[in-house]
Amino acid sequence: MHQTVKTYKDYLKLAGQIDQTLPRTPLSVAVFHSCTLEPIEPVARVELAENGFAAAIRFFGYNIFEQELLNPAGTYQENAYDVVLFFATLQEFFPELIHDFHAVSLLELEQKTQEVVRRIEQLFIAARRTSQSRIILTTFDFPGRWFYGILDSQREHSQKQALARLNGSIAALASRHKEVYLLDVQDVASRVGKKRFYDWNMYYHSSLPFSSEGLAEIGKEIARVVFAAYGWQHNFPSFWR
Repeated sequence: MHQTVKTYKDYLKLAGQIDQTLPRTPLSVAVFHSCTLEPIEPVARVELAENGFAAAIRFFGYNIFEQELLNPAGTYQENAYDVVLFFATLQEFFPELIHDFHAVSLLELEQKTQEVVRRIEQLFIAARRTSQSRIILTTFDFPGRWFYGILDSQREHSQKQALARLNGSIAALASRHKEVYLLDVQDVASRVGKKRFYDWNMYYHSSLPFSSEGLAEIGKEIARVVFAAYGWQHNFPSFWR
């Protein structure tokens, strides 16, 4: 069945027109993020509503993962959430892979990769202390050009390979835990095309790296992963028709 492609402006309008009288499964979502991500809310709420969920989405402060999750007095502990999304970026979690790659040894990269994976695991384990939330982890995307440009893939010590090892480690981490799911940011970016997915003017002004088209695709992908996490309890989702 053909679906009309919605723009980000369409989602902003539709978010205010969600019929609250229709029966839907309540869904509480906590979002921890290392970039500005709040603008994806109308997209995620509309897509989830169209597929049987009444989503209440709470965004915790920018880059305050440990402050909220490892602090017994943090406001996160006040509620039990059905879904917890960790949207991590290389800029905050692994800046060496972007900015200092030429000066970092293979051993240092491996050590840092293991450190990032341990950090993410520690965070979502902490998130489950108060409830058995379904966890969504993002993989990492490289937002710009490779340090060695088109020669990167010809190098034994390449950024592309380092990123693949990092994302492979995140996928392996998810596979070791029940009810942990991956949102593949690289895959989402490839659908849109990186030049259209990112908006660096917005990033420099407000730490929001994504274009309106990128935001729409991320919001839809969140809904897809939530649907997959809950199994086939609802009608076949509109975003897969």
